[in-house]
Amino acid sequence: MLAGMAVTPLPLWSPPARAAEAEFHYQAGLNETYSGDVFRDGSDQDDFISDLVATANLLVKSPRSEATFSYVPEYLLYDRFDTLNHFDQRYIGSWIVHPGARSEFSLRQGFSNTTRRVGFQDLAGAGASGSEPVTGITRLLAWDLEPHWSLKTGPNGAVSAGALYRAARYSEPDLIDSDQFGLNWGMDGPVGRYQRLGGQVRLDAYQYWLDEGTLGPVYDRFINGQGTWLLKEAEQTSLWIAAGVFRGSGKDLDPVTGPTFDLTGTWHWRRSFLSASLDSGYSSGGGISTTDRSYQAAAAWTAQWGRGCQLAIDGSYIRREPIGDTTGPTTPLYGRSGSFWLSRSWLNGVGIRFGLTALRQEQTGENGLSYGEATLGLTYSPPVPSPRPVPAT
Repeated sequence: MLAGMAVTPLPLWSPPARAAEAEFHYQAGLNETYSGDVFRDGSDQDDFISDLVATANLLVKSPRSEATFSYVPEYLLYDRFDTLNHFDQRYIGSWIVHPGARSEFSLRQGFSNTTRRVGFQDLAGAGASGSEPVTGITRLLAWDLEPHWSLKTGPNGAVSAGALYRAARYSEPDLIDSDQFGLNWGMDGPVGRYQRLGGQVRLDAYQYWLDEGTLGPVYDRFINGQGTWLLKEAEQTSLWIAAGVFRGSGKDLDPVTGPTFDLTGTWHWRRSFLSASLDSGYSSGGGISTTDRSYQAAAAWTAQWGRGCQLAIDGSYIRREPIGDTTGPTTPLYGRSGSFWLSRSWLNGVGIRFGLTALRQEQTGENGLSYGEATLGLTYSPPVPSPRPVPAT
């Protein structure tokens, strides 16, 4: 060693540079379901349905981004009506990146190719709002794409902008296909310790068409302005309310206006969780009509106890009515549904579940749809491994 040369001591251990981390989880299930109306048309043709379903989830994290992908394939076999045997699939993906210290960009994408509808809110992956009515049995191909950008303007304030593309295609020629294009902008700021006030503006454009036949004038252009209020206390309580007014227009139609209201709340107590939502506005007609006035209320409660026991109860109500003199039904449609699920899982990954579902949907002057279902199933998901020990420094 040369005299006078400074020597820098080397550390005994240095942590590796952070790279992308990936986690993969899956679950498989086998279910047997009794359905009181497999055709979803009020004919009350019942049957037993066996289905094999799997869920695959992939999570990829890096220092500045996070991506999640979920794919759910399902094959269903009918006991009496074996011509209805089919393969359903749903996919949803989300990518979040932080370009800077105060900004965030996210991209959500979804796809579903399904035949069997269970309730008003079963389009996991893509499709439409929770107030979509149930149609007769049909093949529905739906997909959506939703980019979103936000920028923090202060300790608690932010501005945001986003877009939406959503499409729905039905195999039955008498159901109405649709495309939706949307743009939105919003901003909010702090009011007190737990509250935020703001506003948002949304623009929506729709396109409708039939494989057979033609459509008359429709309301296909909307602008919606709302004031917003948010309350959030740690992880226990969250409440978001938005209220405003919309204006709809269409070729050869007089413009219409109406109120809009949205409420979303979540509450968490120990090992139980409650969520509730209420909204009033406009929405595509779910294949039955064009743009409708839409009303929805929903609530869900989940509780866990012991080792692996869980109870889930939920209910929903929808009402759809014409906005004006447009193509489609001229009388209101309304429906209500509820479900009860009880499940138990063990440390080896094996689980059992039992559920009851009931739905009723009616339209003034027409025969209604009413059915019940009971499901018993087995599930398996690999046990979660114990965390690896952190190297000593």
